[in-house]
Amino acid sequence: MISIVFVVVVLIASVASQCSFCGPYDVNAYNLPNYIGPKPFPFNSSSGYIEVDTTNQRYLYYWLIESQSGHPDTDPLVFWYQGGPGCSGLAGLFAEHGPFRVNENGQVVLAQFSWNSFANIVYLEQPCGVGF
Repeated sequence: MISIVFVVVVLIASVASQCSFCGPYDVNAYNLPNYIGPKPFPFNSSSGYIEVDTTNQRYLYYWLIESQSGHPDTDPLVFWYQGGPGCSGLAGLFAEHGPFRVNENGQVVLAQFSWNSFANIVYLEQPCGVGF
């Protein structure tokens, strides 16, 4: 379990380091480390930072995963607010209900079942100062 947690942290750090404070960043199969699934992903996704405090330059990192239903424009939008000190808000994305899983070899694969089968999901790191 510890090695899977480490791989998830490294994956999240790698994806977040590619993002810009200037706006969204498109995430695809070519920039997600150790991803061995279909390229491109069978869904759209983007990530970036939302400025929440201009005085202190505080940002929240987000990753939007669109629905795979074929109708993301009309599907519900779910916000996932997991996280805090010691736990990434993206744990749900890679280890619980997101479209990715980390296998025993540290490779990222598509999950058999995911909430984004029928809903768009925004994974949000929070509060400011933790995660990315």
